[in-house]
Amino acid sequence: MDEDAPRAKRYLVMYRLWFHRYRGPKDEIVPIEESGLEKEFPAFCDEHKGKVMRIGASERYASIGDHSLAGPGTLVHVRSGSSGENVDVVNTGTMSTDYTYGPDRAGMVLSRCFLMCHPGSSYAHLCVEHVTNGAGDTTLLGPLSKFMREHSSGLTMEHEATIEPKTIEHIKSFDSIEVKHYEVADDISDAQSGRGSYKTLAYKRGRSSSLSMGLLRRLVSSPNEWGNVVSRLFGVEMGTDEQGYETYMTVTDDSGAQKKFPIGSQEFDMKFKETLNEFGQPVLGDEAFVEKCVTRSREAAGRLGRMV
Repeated sequence: MDEDAPRAKRYLVMYRLWFHRYRGPKDEIVPIEESGLEKEFPAFCDEHKGKVMRIGASERYASIGDHSLAGPGTLVHVRSGSSGENVDVVNTGTMSTDYTYGPDRAGMVLSRCFLMCHPGSSYAHLCVEHVTNGAGDTTLLGPLSKFMREHSSGLTMEHEATIEPKTIEHIKSFDSIEVKHYEVADDISDAQSGRGSYKTLAYKRGRSSSLSMGLLRRLVSSPNEWGNVVSRLFGVEMGTDEQGYETYMTVTDDSGAQKKFPIGSQEFDMKFKETLNEFGQPVLGDEAFVEKCVTRSREAAGRLGRMV
């Protein structure tokens, strides 16, 4: 492996894009073909190629490099990073500082994005290669949204992180159970405003262990038993009446992402995040990256189709 080749762990994340009419109802989504996104995205890349963009009013910056049609979508290379800090650049071989740059400089990291529209639907997906020290996964979404407002005849672009169902088989560890018990408010203003007092009980795993996966399965499959479970765990009599209680469980999935869910959920909806390469492994080539994006985008589009 080339000593200068990237070797940090990289992930694939994905955002769903759609359009509605400017100042129109947000739930009246137009067909993706009507937005012109498939044609306008390469034009957006051409307009910004080689230019450093400031992302909103933040200290984040990005520069678009080469882009090309790749299968059913468009692949684009992006450099991004942040400024605002005094940074010491350390040689990790000698453990000595090579040089320092100030808050008016931004270190830029190369990554990739892949846009794929789904004809016959109202959606597209922007697949993003998450990199360490980049400007963030949503870097291009602000500039792209602005560009599309100016080139899509009165349409507004919206986006959200792609969510996928996580079954128990995808859970790596069961981290905690938390119960929030709201006390009866003495002051009517507290009751009306939701500012009543509450106490929280938490049952957490050890540093290198997990709570019982059997317990997790029981809570998922028999949510009405949570009162009995809590009584045994915390040594208090809480019964089975849910009024006045909020109960949550926190889990870590097989990609390392942690999420809190209300007890009683049959599926765990989590932001899509898939490892592309582990630390020390070579970064995927463009062809393999595009193939991964196409597969995951089509899977997500299939789930959207079943939801409609």
